[in-house]
Amino acid sequence: MSLRALSVALLVSCLAVAAHAVPALEDNDLELELVIGDLDLPTAMAFIGPNDFFVLEKNDGQVYRVLNGAKTIALDLHVNYCEERGLLGIAVHPDFATANPKYVYLYYTESAVADDQEGCAATVVNNLDRFEWNGMNLVNRANLAEFPSFVTYHNGGPLGFGMDGKLYGVTGDNEEDGPAQNNELSSTFDDTGVIFRLNDDGTSPTDGPFDDDDDGLDPEDAYFAIGIRNSFGLTWDPNTGVLWDTENGANIYDEINRVAPGFNSGWRDVMGPASETPAFDPDTDLTDLAGAEYADPAYSIQVPVAPTGLAFASMSTTLGEVYEGDLFVGDYERGQVYDFDVNAMRDGLATTDKIANSPGELDDFLFASGFTNGIADLEEGPDGGLYVVGLGLGEIWRISGSGAQQMHDLAFTGLKPPKKVAFTPNPPVAKALKLSLQNVGTAVETIVNQAALDSMLGINFIRLGNQTCPAPAVNRVLSKGTFPYAWEPGKKLSIGLELTWNNCFNDPLATTKTEDHDDFTLDASVDLSALGETDGDAGNDACPRAATGDDKGCGKMSTPFRIDLYLK
Repeated sequence: MSLRALSVALLVSCLAVAAHAVPALEDNDLELELVIGDLDLPTAMAFIGPNDFFVLEKNDGQVYRVLNGAKTIALDLHVNYCEERGLLGIAVHPDFATANPKYVYLYYTESAVADDQEGCAATVVNNLDRFEWNGMNLVNRANLAEFPSFVTYHNGGPLGFGMDGKLYGVTGDNEEDGPAQNNELSSTFDDTGVIFRLNDDGTSPTDGPFDDDDDGLDPEDAYFAIGIRNSFGLTWDPNTGVLWDTENGANIYDEINRVAPGFNSGWRDVMGPASETPAFDPDTDLTDLAGAEYADPAYSIQVPVAPTGLAFASMSTTLGEVYEGDLFVGDYERGQVYDFDVNAMRDGLATTDKIANSPGELDDFLFASGFTNGIADLEEGPDGGLYVVGLGLGEIWRISGSGAQQMHDLAFTGLKPPKKVAFTPNPPVAKALKLSLQNVGTAVETIVNQAALDSMLGINFIRLGNQTCPAPAVNRVLSKGTFPYAWEPGKKLSIGLELTWNNCFNDPLATTKTEDHDDFTLDASVDLSALGETDGDAGNDACPRAATGDDKGCGKMSTPFRIDLYLK
């Protein structure tokens, strides 16, 4: 489905929505809040900090900064907003927080005069420009590239930085029929129908999938994927770094694609899975471009809904663990958000049926609805919330859990192995062992009383050899502090174990301190549920933060001790 009808409809004055129903969520455990309203056809947003982001307005070329819900103008561009033209895409440099200057990238259809719709018949260009953020405004424009806008629709627009530090964007096919749209009779690559990949200064990388290494400046050197009809959404799987996109079909088949380097999506020869177009042969019908490889969509929608923005829920999501790693997709036609599980290998979606043959099938994935007149963008914010840009509503909404999710993780990081226990022959009383725990999550763990400490720290003794004496009684004690004890993130907690031994002096004990004589092993473990918390990343406890590249404080959730008894 083309979004041409969308652009025409949005030009009609009756589109202004004075009053509307609040969007609805399928999960009653989640919350929906309005972040900002009173926007004029917002197309995309990009965060620069917590509660701090840029948002674009399609027709008037305005770039707003929204800080804590209040907007200020950051830039006013002259745009040609005829139909699908206008201010379409934004990306923030990955080093924005620490770099100087701080770069912001915009993709828009330039107008030589004030914002106009007068030039629908004119051939204009879509600019990729880089600006500097000075804390108040976007300044010092640098034009990095120009992409054609031969017609007023299928101009693409989404931008984003991949995890490789490169800038990606979609141009749309622009109703052209060149080799990037799999027309072998044409030899002119004109930058339409592609996902481009550039260095942050606008130059072509030297490691592109279609780079022929001839040192020439071929257009395809900057391409990452071809055969793209039109797209309004790019995102990266935070677990793998792989690119995903949405692609709008014509009268049949929208697509959700996993985009590997050199991906050929198949347009104009096919939309949807190849099996649904029997006459299509990917081995013979597509442009013979070195590095290109066709792949079926990860999911196809037979009756088009015009999918737009898409976003993954990361480890930091506030939606809850059940959604972690899921892919969310918004659409224009129905104003809905869909939730897809990703398979264990993260190379496709978990559903066995890869085609929605009816609107009812797509409803099986329904997550949120009621975003009247379409969704333009989805983004996960620094706070872990899912942000929905309502194009026709002129609003941005945030979906989150009932409170900001915090990561609850504890680990053993420091161990002081026990001394050998000396009998004289009477057993020692309250012999203390010491161990150290680390809070490697982001939440304050409150140990309310002695019972909570006893339940949190599990102790298990295993008798070895021919010992008959029972395991010692154990008292767990805080080395410092009192209950309730607030255990802060990044802080260590020192715990003493007072062991009281009984009836062991009749057993065969070592007769010297140096004699190798293992009598007991002790296994200590941590149980977060005793604190009324749940583990924030279950299954990764050996190194709770390793998935994010942070190994600091990693340890074990359980650890063994050896206890040797001897006669003094």
